[in-house]
Amino acid sequence: MDTYSDRYERITLHIGAHRTGSSSVQAALHIARADLAQSGLDIVAPQVADARHVTDHRPLLNRYLAAYDKQRQKSFAGRILSAPSLRKTTRMYLEQTSGQNKELLWSDENILGRAVEASAPGVLYPEVRGRLEALERLAGRNVDRVILTIRTYDEFLVSYEAMRQAYGDGGIGFDNLESWSTRNLQGWTSVVDAVQEVFGNASIEICFFSKFLVSERFNKLTGRKLSEKHAAEANDLVNIAPTKEALHALSSLKTSNALTKQEIDQLLLDHRNGHRFQSKEIFSSDFLDFLQSQYLEDTQEILRIPGLVTE
Repeated sequence: MDTYSDRYERITLHIGAHRTGSSSVQAALHIARADLAQSGLDIVAPQVADARHVTDHRPLLNRYLAAYDKQRQKSFAGRILSAPSLRKTTRMYLEQTSGQNKELLWSDENILGRAVEASAPGVLYPEVRGRLEALERLAGRNVDRVILTIRTYDEFLVSYEAMRQAYGDGGIGFDNLESWSTRNLQGWTSVVDAVQEVFGNASIEICFFSKFLVSERFNKLTGRKLSEKHAAEANDLVNIAPTKEALHALSSLKTSNALTKQEIDQLLLDHRNGHRFQSKEIFSSDFLDFLQSQYLEDTQEILRIPGLVTE
């Protein structure tokens, strides 16, 4: 069955994670798309704030994942019957790129699934393994690099919940984050293990989140320098974390209106100078200490994994 590897000799996968600056870099990728194509690199990246004009491929990605899941779980006869649907969605997804270049950068943190599910307490990205297997099937044999950025648990959980409340279904609620986390947290080490098991033949690069320049992250992902013109635009790009005032305003508006993503983007921008959600306001001091020490333990364990490239 057709894969991206039938069209590209070298594939880089950037799989997030959420709330680590992925959207800011993806917006820069969209800005520089034409230049990248001329240099021999095609990109697949989601529609993000500052790039709402591009086609939103997430519904198609979800259709592919649903078809893959049916194919994997059905009986032998069921797999035969569901195969045409999987082939169709695969073909539709592959048609997002021209296939005229030799390299592909596929950047999408959503392939990991939801980071926090109420039904899976203490398990970060509970669907990650199955989703990575679906990604590997679509990408094919020529995956050369897989890049994942991770962030401290307390900051990640608070930022992710705020964004879910802004754009998603409301998340699990800030008041529930501590009870969800538990002291048996299956966090980044489990995610990294899944990446390594599925993409063991690729170079796996783990980055530890900190402040960064979009132009530097762009260069890391593409191996190309962002032009001065595009760098000037990219320097203004930020993935705005919702403030308390922004979520309050959204809550008031959503009760009477169905807001577009562009309207939510603008509202977050309008309230960007408000009060940020702080970990110490969400978690008790003892549990905050636990989350921070757990992150340190997990990063040390990740650093000891043979064959990983860490930054």
